[in-house]
Amino acid sequence: AGDDGCDAGWFAGNDEISTAQISVYPNPNAGKFTISAPDAELISLTIFDLAGKAVNYSEKIQGSAMVINLDDKVAGVYLIQVVTDKGTFTKRIIVE
Repeated sequence: AGDDGCDAGWFAGNDEISTAQISVYPNPNAGKFTISAPDAELISLTIFDLAGKAVNYSEKIQGSAMVINLDDKVAGVYLIQVVTDKGTFTKRIIVE
């Protein structure tokens, strides 16, 4: 990390909560899965395909867990950007 102004925390998490504390299960899945952040409050989440296109967005989430249904999407790998009260994190999921 130099003085280039980049914040690696978006990928690496921060000291308060690590991406290991954000669970996505089951993974792989058939399009329905749960995102859980027991030590944080979920604020919003965006799901991207590998081309970078947002395929799902949710905000004003109540609590620390949410069930997502992507069964209308094609099988493949997706990235989930999770915004919590502790920071922003990215997880990878596989839809079969």
